[in-house]
Amino acid sequence: MSVIITGIGVTVPNKIVLEDYFSSLESEPDKDQKLDNIEFTLIPKAKMRRMNHYTSLVMSSVERAIIDSEIDFQNIDKHRIGTIYNTCYGPLETNLEFGKFVKDGDPDLGSPIVFANTVTNAAIGHLCIIMGYKGVSTQLMGSNNLLYSEILLKSEHADYIFTGGIEDYVGFLDEEYQAFYNQIFEEGISGAGVSLLLQRDTSEYQKVYGEIGKTRQKYMGIMPFQEKAKNETFDALNDVLGQFAQDKIDFHVSMTNKNELREMETMLVKDFYKEIPVIYPKDVFGELFGCNLSFGVAVAAMVLQKYPAKDNVLVTCYDTAGDYTGICIRRC
Repeated sequence: MSVIITGIGVTVPNKIVLEDYFSSLESEPDKDQKLDNIEFTLIPKAKMRRMNHYTSLVMSSVERAIIDSEIDFQNIDKHRIGTIYNTCYGPLETNLEFGKFVKDGDPDLGSPIVFANTVTNAAIGHLCIIMGYKGVSTQLMGSNNLLYSEILLKSEHADYIFTGGIEDYVGFLDEEYQAFYNQIFEEGISGAGVSLLLQRDTSEYQKVYGEIGKTRQKYMGIMPFQEKAKNETFDALNDVLGQFAQDKIDFHVSMTNKNELREMETMLVKDFYKEIPVIYPKDVFGELFGCNLSFGVAVAAMVLQKYPAKDNVLVTCYDTAGDYTGICIRRC
């Protein structure tokens, strides 16, 4: 049984329209833009009043994925629609806001709305309530949401799963990373809501971007950032990339930053797959933390749509949990 991608929704600081998303890889984003005026088509504004900006990002991306998929969900059993999302920092800005209320003794600190939105899984809670989804639902932190979603679909715990990442831009966090990891995160930190609509391949769908192929992952901890651990880092990358050597990879989407990890990866990719096209979305959009893997897969799916001659796109990503992941998105 295969798992296919039938819809993509991406909300990012500089481009929020799916049709413009791929071309925006060639432009420089304004990562400070907060997208305060996110507009919705399917979701009434009245239902968004109690939500913070973090929740709006995922709601916007889900709406876009629904529209993109052209699937009518009205007659689909809501118990068979799941929601699996990943994040790194969660609703950090709301937590800081609540902390300020507590520190300053503001009477609003007792507000159930502010407090409720400090909970990391509040975003997908809002999503499930508003959209009526009653299937499997999990908020992950620093984990592989795509692999988990694939397992759930193949084990028939769901027929459809909205999966992706949520990460809000917080200015002070960007400043801290720039100061501490200036050579690792030189592109800066951004924010995004990314939703991929996955479904079990029942041959009943309006459109299809591609199929989730092989996934390989290896835990590396903080090794890539330690001078003494170069050999261990090389071995880990070599192990993951080598497992795709027989998959006829013809395009590479690398969710790496401009650092030694990328240099090492580039060398190994050339050894295994010779000269194949590669793009680095982080060079344009910055560090997306919990959205990185899903963002890369969204780009890979659009590569298959944009370039009919490409059949197997490799997405690689190093995440904040210390995992180096490779996933192949195949034409189907």
